[in-house]
Amino acid sequence: MGSRRRRRRRRGGAGSGQQSDQQAEQQAQQEGRGLKATIDSFGGFLTIGVVVATVVIVAALIWFNRPGGSNSAGDLEFEYRGSSAPVDGKLFGSPDAPIRIVAFEDFTCGHCGDFNRDTKPLLEEEYINQGLVSIEYRHLPLLGPDSVNAAAASECAVDQNLFWPYHDVLFQRQGRAGWASEGNLKSFAREVAEQLPEGAFDLDEFDSCVESGIKELVVEEEAQQAAQVLQGLLGRLSTPNFLINGQVVPGAQPIDVFRDVIDSLVPDDGG
Repeated sequence: MGSRRRRRRRRGGAGSGQQSDQQAEQQAQQEGRGLKATIDSFGGFLTIGVVVATVVIVAALIWFNRPGGSNSAGDLEFEYRGSSAPVDGKLFGSPDAPIRIVAFEDFTCGHCGDFNRDTKPLLEEEYINQGLVSIEYRHLPLLGPDSVNAAAASECAVDQNLFWPYHDVLFQRQGRAGWASEGNLKSFAREVAEQLPEGAFDLDEFDSCVESGIKELVVEEEAQQAAQVLQGLLGRLSTPNFLINGQVVPGAQPIDVFRDVIDSLVPDDGG
């Protein structure tokens, strides 16, 4: 008798366990359906994924384009040297100089930065300020969005005949990916303006030009022309490259290389 009661209790216990498992399974199914209904109410997993991705992208854009820019810009100090040589847009030096250097460069290119920080000042001192050499800048932005953004901003400076000081600050401040954000490009203009006479740089006009993006078309057209020239001469595209009265000087060569080429081209009377 006692044995039968124990067996009944064991059977009853097993049935109770199965019932608990079924209840737990039903509850999980109900919770799953509730979660699915919640997700569906927001448009499903795809929509939520798109929203999350958009939020991440917007956050990144805010970070890189905040006033003052990101910390990816270089920290070299900009110092405006000035020059006695005439400036006309992207031509620096006398338009009548017997020797012209055409520079194909990219504002993100590290070797271009080396040339402009180390060699160009010596060319200014020894040749450009003497009226013997002029240098003309050509855009060839090969290294991505920063290259195009910086080039377009420099064209906004061209409108105020301030390409060359802005050119110099760009090469001083070039940095890691994201360095040519809209915020940084505006900040660089203010670094230039601080070293010019008051009112010489209309920052509102510059900012509006940068924000419009209109100069990207100018850069694109010039880059296409530059690419055709270099492909024809070198069979490849790279920066920096220079044409000195049509003679190719590839790469960021030391000043002695430029001196040798220029001195061989200077007329016997020195002018």
